Amino acid sequence: MSQEQLQAITIECPHCSKENNFDINAAVKCEHCKKEITGFRYSKEVKSSLSGFIVGACIIAGGHIAADHIFEKNRYPISTEYSIIENCISSYNRPLTTRQFSEKRKVCQQVLTETQEEFDYKKFEEDQNGFLSKFESIALRY
Repeated sequence: MSQEQLQAITIECPHCSKENNFDINAAVKCEHCKKEITGFRYSKEVKSSLSGFIVGACIIAGGHIAADHIFEKNRYPISTEYSIIENCISSYNRPLTTRQFSEKRKVCQQVLTETQEEFDYKKFEEDQNGFLSKFESIALRY
């Protein structure tokens, strides 16, 4: 290795997150935003930051398409899921203790998850009576 290589260091700027190559004997400022980068802790763990960035970029760039393929394909809009679970919990016509309410909520969430395996959101919109029949048949198992 040459003397020049031994004195160079690559550091990610804590202000703008761009990589910088520095001569360790020179003043340390970001090549891009020109702010001083002394007084910060640095580590070589770039993978987790990079992974987070890539996942975030995929979600932003691909919108619902990326979310469908990366995450849960059969999820309904949150307001729809909330309404289904809320109606499931409140279908019991007498007051519930906090523990009973919590258990009932877990069951309703599980029943919805299992129903979504057969009824994706498009099918739910097309056949809500079929969805309700399937939901009730699964709920009877609990």
